[in-house]
Amino acid sequence: MIDNTVYIISYKTNGKYNPILKDSKNRFKTQNFKIKVIEGYNLKDYPNMKRSEVVYKNFQKALMELKTNPNNDGFFISEDDSYLNDGITFEFLRDRIKAIRGYKSKVIRIGYQKVLKSGINQYVVGTQLIWIPQTKIKAIDTEMRNNRPQHLDGFLSKRREMDVILLDEREQMVNKNKKVEEIEHY
Repeated sequence: MIDNTVYIISYKTNGKYNPILKDSKNRFKTQNFKIKVIEGYNLKDYPNMKRSEVVYKNFQKALMELKTNPNNDGFFISEDDSYLNDGITFEFLRDRIKAIRGYKSKVIRIGYQKVLKSGINQYVVGTQLIWIPQTKIKAIDTEMRNNRPQHLDGFLSKRREMDVILLDEREQMVNKNKKVEEIEHY
């Protein structure tokens, strides 16, 4: 079963979540998702954390929470600046994911901005929306703990043994029909 909850990682400043989160939450709700916000790290509160590490560490924090819910095939994890395009509903994504052979063992990058390198050295920019199968959470968590925090883009691009794939790469990159956009920051 693919649950329609999306775990959105955001951060607080002075006790309030990033204002951009409101737009993302509203759009996910409109597209038939339930929302669960995971409070990530704010760089202002962690001056020793590098800018290149924060998304990686926030992703690790989300994985810790997901490990406690083993009843689903997998989970949607989103950044707080993600905006689903028209027609990209939970039902659409559920059906697209289920159509992928072996989807229960593949990390699926749904929202991404561009592919910089193709082939074996593929490097993909963007982690706006990712589907993580339940079967991979423990392995990803272990691998992340055994590596130096880095740009999450790079981590997911290098890890072939995790079987990370792009959803509808040709459709999104060549035909410019993106599933998820990045909301411009205020």
